[in-house]
Amino acid sequence: MAAFWGIDGCRAGWLAICLHSPDFRVITSRQGLADLFDLAAGIWIDIPVGLADNGPRTCDQLLRCALGKTGASVFTPPVRAAIDAPDYKQACDINERATGKRITRQVWNITGKIRQVDELLIKQKVRASRVFESHPEYLFLLLNNGVALPRKKSQEGQRQRVELLREHFPKSEEFINEIRNRFTKTELANDDITDAMVLALAATQSAANSESIGSLPGQPQIDSKGVPMAVYYVNKIER
Repeated sequence: MAAFWGIDGCRAGWLAICLHSPDFRVITSRQGLADLFDLAAGIWIDIPVGLADNGPRTCDQLLRCALGKTGASVFTPPVRAAIDAPDYKQACDINERATGKRITRQVWNITGKIRQVDELLIKQKVRASRVFESHPEYLFLLLNNGVALPRKKSQEGQRQRVELLREHFPKSEEFINEIRNRFTKTELANDDITDAMVLALAATQSAANSESIGSLPGQPQIDSKGVPMAVYYVNKIER
């Protein structure tokens, strides 16, 4: 279990992938996620890590700029006080008072996952030293030499992403098919699989070459609970 994992949210919960074995699992409980946080050597995850009390996070602003025309894929997470709101309206009211902006329905729909990760990191601060926020679209952009890819939910977008993964993990297609055959598309979308795989690829590279790791911003900010706020990436993934 002490390996490096990529984790992406999915309808069934969380898809976790490790390329060392390779291995994968869908985590459906808070305890299951906590167990992986505690036993893994490192985790790269596509969910906000660290939350602002007011205003936007610098890492989100920098990531939008880095992504260019696909920067719209970066959402602004709620402020910390809003993630505990009992309903969407109250969450919007809290967020608007703190930032001047309401939150979108899309963000509200994943607030439970944001809260789950936030609570686990705050409960045991050592977890924050091995759980890193990342963004699959930025990782794929870097893999593709800075050239934007078609939408990830499109057939062509998926094809190109699988090709990029195959360059670094030759058995990518077979591994993806194995995962695909275990879960329905209502539990796990195709892009959930490729997103988790590129996160796992980056996590693996970060373990092999720590000098390849970069972050936005270069010096992570620390939120009011002591959790770092930054989006991590690898400068170059070796073949």
